[in-house]
Amino acid sequence: MKKENVQRIDEALGREICQRENLRVLLTGSIEHLGQVFQITVRALDPAHGTLLFAERERFDRKEDFFDKADVLAKRVRNDLGESLLGIEKTSRPLAKVTTRSLEALQFYSQAKDAEDQGNDTQVEGLLKAALLLDPDFAMAHLQLGQHYSMIGGKNERTVVELEDAYRLRQGVTEREQRRIEAGYYSMREQYEDEAQSLSILVGLYPDDQEAHQDLAGAYYDIGQLDKAILELREVLRLNPSSALAYRSLVLYLARSGQAETAIAVSREALQRAVDPPQMHWGVGLAYLIQGNVSMARQEFQEIGQGTGADRELRDLNLVDADLYEGKLNAAKDRLVKQIQAMPQRSGGLQTVRRYLLGRILLNQGSSREAKLEADLILQVPSTGLQVYDLLNAGILYARAGRIDQARQVLRQLDHSRQSVPTSWNRSCFHNLEGEIGLAAAKPQQAESSFATAAEEYPQAFSHAGLARPYQTQKRWDLAAREWEEVLHRKGEVLQSDFGAPDLLFAHLQLARVYREMNHRDLARSHYEEVLRMWQYADALPLVTDAKRELRELMLELSPRETTQIIAPQASSQTLN
Repeated sequence: MKKENVQRIDEALGREICQRENLRVLLTGSIEHLGQVFQITVRALDPAHGTLLFAERERFDRKEDFFDKADVLAKRVRNDLGESLLGIEKTSRPLAKVTTRSLEALQFYSQAKDAEDQGNDTQVEGLLKAALLLDPDFAMAHLQLGQHYSMIGGKNERTVVELEDAYRLRQGVTEREQRRIEAGYYSMREQYEDEAQSLSILVGLYPDDQEAHQDLAGAYYDIGQLDKAILELREVLRLNPSSALAYRSLVLYLARSGQAETAIAVSREALQRAVDPPQMHWGVGLAYLIQGNVSMARQEFQEIGQGTGADRELRDLNLVDADLYEGKLNAAKDRLVKQIQAMPQRSGGLQTVRRYLLGRILLNQGSSREAKLEADLILQVPSTGLQVYDLLNAGILYARAGRIDQARQVLRQLDHSRQSVPTSWNRSCFHNLEGEIGLAAAKPQQAESSFATAAEEYPQAFSHAGLARPYQTQKRWDLAAREWEEVLHRKGEVLQSDFGAPDLLFAHLQLARVYREMNHRDLARSHYEEVLRMWQYADALPLVTDAKRELRELMLELSPRETTQIIAPQASSQTLN
């Protein structure tokens, strides 16, 4: 509470303590000597409103009667308490147990946490700012506000300011609060292993702390341990079956892990509990994309926009993903250009994701110069708004646009990041870009070594796709097939990634080509057909033309009679960038 020079607990301070500790009744007592008579009085107050619930008195003449009279009074008080507790109006949920000198600030903070837990994100920022106006040194309010700012857009200047303030003020709070603040600070610095370790200790000390389990789930997600993240979220729901935050994350993590049916089932369970946070529809939409149901995915993505401005940004970005799934690159590009123009030019967060997506589309449309400009604009964002992931994306655009020297400059920045913050994620990003540069420089063996190291440091679909490409270049078909199969096994992860569906389609196409080289024609045919199924409504793209032509050739090899349904297009040699 940070109260100084407290000599005694008076009624006002007692009421504040009760509210902070979520106690529903304050009992005050007094003993008076009135002439020859002694009087014991007990008063019961509602701490929140100060109203008198009841009062009981006992009088006696002799000091020797004190204990007997006290017992009689205690019995009446216990009886009154039973009746009064039933009548106390519950106007709010319990206050959070965090450190602040201001009771009103604590009330605003608790309302913000309740709103977040109920999925009402539109209220969170205003309530936390109100708390900080009353107590600028409220460390946990700074933490929650920083995490709120980063929830959708990732690292940005506002996030950094709030989390650094929380970290600076952490010495004046409890050990439980310190560990949560340190974990949030580690996450902002992309020290994900340290984040997970700090929260694991916290959960061990306080196994019923649902917020700690929620944060630990996020930390496990950050280090790529989805199974553990899902277990933590299920524990949150055991502790609080109506947690909107837990449902939102659980549905997304299940979909990312490829458990589409389970993700959809969990979302329906949430709806039955009247829990419907806008961002939960992100995970549901992803699940439908995994199932190939683009129409339902679009409907779910539209639901995201019912929340905050950040939710609407997320909705718009996911609608781009739906366009990409169908190969509608021109429609996706138009959406992205409008979204980018609506934001300040040097914005971080989702703006850097949009620029990377636009760059990848431009590469596939043969506009490498314009793609390079998007990489330039990503790097113009202030360092406080850039993540290591943004640097990697800019480097990828440079490498695939043939700007190897500029890609190497970004590689030096990533090298600095992995040296200053030596996490598995940072090391993996460095080696992934190193591999991209190796491929761009026609050095497949160097690329192979880099991608293999990246996959070992932090296993992800991107590294496996990178590793498959030099294997394929070197005609090591069995190894290439193994890596492309691993990419497809991570379908949910690929679809959630920035250039999701086209990268998934590219994996199918390359695997079809590899299996054809290995004379596994039935397997090759199934992957060609999946390419054409996904992009049956696609723009006129050379990649689709290639797939149709190659499938026709394959079917001629199998049986000439099976080719009648395949239209023979013109040949093209373009590949996906």
